[in-house]
Amino acid sequence: MGTRVTTKMSLLVGLIAALCFAPSSMDLPPREAHAEEKPEEKDRWVGTYHQFDFYQRNKVEAGQQVPTRKITKDERGYHLEGYPHFTFIEVEKGILQDGKEASLGRIYLGETKYADGRTARTLEVSFCYESYLLYEPIQRGTAHSPQGEK
Repeated sequence: MGTRVTTKMSLLVGLIAALCFAPSSMDLPPREAHAEEKPEEKDRWVGTYHQFDFYQRNKVEAGQQVPTRKITKDERGYHLEGYPHFTFIEVEKGILQDGKEASLGRIYLGETKYADGRTARTLEVSFCYESYLLYEPIQRGTAHSPQGEK
């Protein structure tokens, strides 16, 4: 009878040990998310920008609001506010142009760095008949990286 108790105790101890040391769901590596579950990354082009015109045609007088332009994206490509008939595509990393021929021109992605460590996404718009800068609005006194930097 002592052998049977010892055998049952051994089995019970083994079962308890197996349960205690078995990997829990917390110990398993996280499962990979399906494409539809992945959080969407912020597009580095899309946003609202302040406009600075090289030729000061859009000179801002005291009390006036700084002109802004928006870039949006849909299934066809990017759209720059004020140019409804043009769709821009990224032809190289950091370069948008309207279609394959760039008949209107290109938009170049850049970054402005300030002495206090702040950075802002900056776009150079270089079209056949006008050029200007678009820059990401930043809050004074806050250091951050450009949105959606890849």
